[in-house]
Amino acid sequence: MNRLIHRPHIAFTQLGRSLVATGFLLYTLLGAAPVLFAANPSPEKVMDTVTSAIAIEKSGQERGRQWEEAQARMLEEIRQARLEAAWYALQVETFTRYVETARQRVTMQLQTQKELERMEAELEGELLLATQALEKLVAQDIPFLPEERQRRLDFLQKTLGDYELASAEKLRRVLEAMQAEYSYGNTVDLSPGIISVPAQSGKEPSSQSVTIVRAGRVGLYALAPDSSRAWIWTREHGFRPLTETETGELARVTPMLEAKSVRFLPALPFAAPLTDTILSYPAAEQPMDVRPNSTEVKP
Repeated sequence: MNRLIHRPHIAFTQLGRSLVATGFLLYTLLGAAPVLFAANPSPEKVMDTVTSAIAIEKSGQERGRQWEEAQARMLEEIRQARLEAAWYALQVETFTRYVETARQRVTMQLQTQKELERMEAELEGELLLATQALEKLVAQDIPFLPEERQRRLDFLQKTLGDYELASAEKLRRVLEAMQAEYSYGNTVDLSPGIISVPAQSGKEPSSQSVTIVRAGRVGLYALAPDSSRAWIWTREHGFRPLTETETGELARVTPMLEAKSVRFLPALPFAAPLTDTILSYPAAEQPMDVRPNSTEVKP
């Protein structure tokens, strides 16, 4: 009964079916009334009439039950179809948002890629100009470690010519080379070498075994083995002799440099500092040729 209260359409359906069956039975009985109320009806005819009416009523009930089941199936299919339609509508809305988000991301990535390509093209030019400026710096700097510095420049030229190498790696190598050149200005170095000293009174220049003393990037000196003579490298004249006082200052400070313990500042002249134009790299300027590798320091 509770099920029928909560499902009124089923209750009305069953009630209608009962009314139809009852009416059909009454109609059959009324139709058979002439036979039933006829004079002296035979029992066989009465039984046949009642049996036929009951069979018709059962057939009607069966057809009503089948119709009710078919109606219930159709209603369930409609309900399922509505649920599926709602689910598919939700999926369409969800994936539409996903597609729009993905389209925006693709657009942003394409813009980023174009910007990176533009920056990469500009970076290639800047790296080339920086390398040219570095070559010019080495060419016009005081002559020390020629082979090491030339190998570094050759490596940079090979790096910039490698089209398979990433721009980030090229940038790293150029910055590493610039850092190496910069670090020379913070160090002092002593090494044996041979210099060409100026000629005296018409004589040919002579070679002299010396101890070469490099003071950062501002001074390159040479001291004779007996500390009796000394020279300083200048950009205009190569190695020129130092005065007796300057030679004594260099002779005093050299052992301290070897021991890495300088206890006073020597009064020594410096080579002319590099101008700012050497450190610049205009786009139209071609790189200067560096001096060839040599174990001998020449003016």
